[in-house]
Amino acid sequence: MSFVQHMELPTYGIANIGENPNSKFVGDDYFDIHNPMLYENYIERLSKRYLTELESIKVGYNFDYGDEYEIAVCRVLRLFLPTKYGVCRGFIVASDDERVGDDIIIYDKSKFPTLGLRDENEWSRKEFIPVEAVLGYIEAKNTLDEDTLPMALKQVSEAKNLCLKRKKVNLGELDGVEIDKQLLTTNNNFPDYKNPPWGAIISNNANLKSNEIHSILREAHGSESQLPDLILCGSDIVLTPVFSGGPGGVDTLSSFSMRGRTMLRLDETNGLAPGIAMTALLAALDWLKLGDVSWKAVVVDAVNDGREQ
Repeated sequence: MSFVQHMELPTYGIANIGENPNSKFVGDDYFDIHNPMLYENYIERLSKRYLTELESIKVGYNFDYGDEYEIAVCRVLRLFLPTKYGVCRGFIVASDDERVGDDIIIYDKSKFPTLGLRDENEWSRKEFIPVEAVLGYIEAKNTLDEDTLPMALKQVSEAKNLCLKRKKVNLGELDGVEIDKQLLTTNNNFPDYKNPPWGAIISNNANLKSNEIHSILREAHGSESQLPDLILCGSDIVLTPVFSGGPGGVDTLSSFSMRGRTMLRLDETNGLAPGIAMTALLAALDWLKLGDVSWKAVVVDAVNDGREQ
């Protein structure tokens, strides 16, 4: 592992490479990234399985082509994610037909049946997923370098900005019924609503040193930009949002990058990065709760449009 000196920025923060290799990293129930031995070495076993599966897929694919690496990542995600989550390639689309993205979408299958008329595990065709049904967006790049990382950051930011336009699901809202806020126990380590956007960058290789990643993140930082909630750089490097500067210099893991509240922390691991990334994804999905797709509005729009023709 490595790092951590933090640098304050006007909105987000980005961890600067640095000087404290013993910095702790915890979650709500004290998950120490430097001792990933919980649940019978779950992180280590997950990382090995991830890398093995990706290597076996690589035999039949040429990862130098973007589409083939995206399909490979879809296949790996389908192996690891619970079946209630859908995985597809395609675009996030709003009710006004604004659309963004062109990579991997994780969506709630109970909210939206895709219309691609394809087998569930066939990803060559791209789908259009309503913004209300989107749980996460992933930019998959075989190799991250000084050209592809800025591009991926831009795509993730655009996807998250579109998701920010959907109606928020309040913390106390269950199936449209609001719970008295006085009865709620809030956790400052999470967003203040249940359907925030989540976006990630996943790569097979990184032709960048840690300080170069940090520099590109700083250049991409802006008032309208949305930082990723996860960046996986090959088998060894992973970036996750943290609340920094806790008691004893402890960083607290967050599942979401939150403007003005979290920083991205880079950790260099010994082959554990994929397991950390997949577990961070599961933690975010477990917390998210989506609102409803406005099916009535779709019907009304179709009927009115039919009458006008």
